[in-house]
Amino acid sequence: MLHFLYGDEFRVKQQLQTIITSAKQKYGADLLIRKINGQEINEKELHATCHGQDLFHKHAVVVISYLLDKAPSEKVTKVIESLIESKQPLPNEIIITHYGDLKKSKLGSALSKIKTAAYFEPMNESTLSALLLAHAKQNNALLPNTSAQLLISYCGSDAYVLLQELDKLMAYAHGATIDQTMIALLVPHENYDEIFSFLDAVATNKKALALKLLTKQIQKGEDEIKITYALTRQIRTLIHIKDLIASKGNLLADEIASLLGIHPYVAKKSLQISHSFTSAQLRHIYKYLQAIDRGIKNSYLDPQTLIETMIVKI
Repeated sequence: MLHFLYGDEFRVKQQLQTIITSAKQKYGADLLIRKINGQEINEKELHATCHGQDLFHKHAVVVISYLLDKAPSEKVTKVIESLIESKQPLPNEIIITHYGDLKKSKLGSALSKIKTAAYFEPMNESTLSALLLAHAKQNNALLPNTSAQLLISYCGSDAYVLLQELDKLMAYAHGATIDQTMIALLVPHENYDEIFSFLDAVATNKKALALKLLTKQIQKGEDEIKITYALTRQIRTLIHIKDLIASKGNLLADEIASLLGIHPYVAKKSLQISHSFTSAQLRHIYKYLQAIDRGIKNSYLDPQTLIETMIVKI
């Protein structure tokens, strides 16, 4: 059987592990697992690996990674195409993985049409929160939803980093509830003052200053995806504040913090800066940031250029 798993790296690896675990349970000691780099194998080795059988194992799972990171050679492509077109049962279980979208790959497009192809969308705040809550539950840890959301705001959308930080928090909590104070104490997070300075520069149309602040963050080693995620989350918070004020009238920062489940300092600064934007402006920026996030994850475009273009256009 031929599988093709592509999209979000964390979710692709989760599904890969599920398939491998199932094969181990089914075949036990008779199973051989082969992992190969699709960029480092020639057509003869690839054909032998996919079709060959081991003397000491009756079954094999062949995992082919990085095949589509660059266009494979014509001969390697023909081997993969023969697997796609084969009407006979394959001797081995073959799993091709790819992280991200297919970027107009002809071979990737063909693979995506097989019955066992599965695309995994990038994890959003909701799915990340569910992941954290499930992980905490599996480990008998107490993680309120508000704490999960705060952890995401501190760490961004990298599931591996989030789970690593949660493991650290669970060890520290030792059975106690993981609250926002613990997260603030133990988890490194973005500098909110720098985010607010950036948004203030955008609000007051100081584009040169906004570009300078962005460049400063990148030069400090901040990941562009994390920057985009932090900005997106903050803009979403500002939208929520605007909506609250529209429905409930003027509110104090502490009231907003309680209603939205955010840190009082973040509520205070967000309330101050929210007056510099209209709701329409915030929603426009939010849609732009979502487009940037997709562009960073799914294309070869330079992330810094995408963010700089947004600054100039909004």
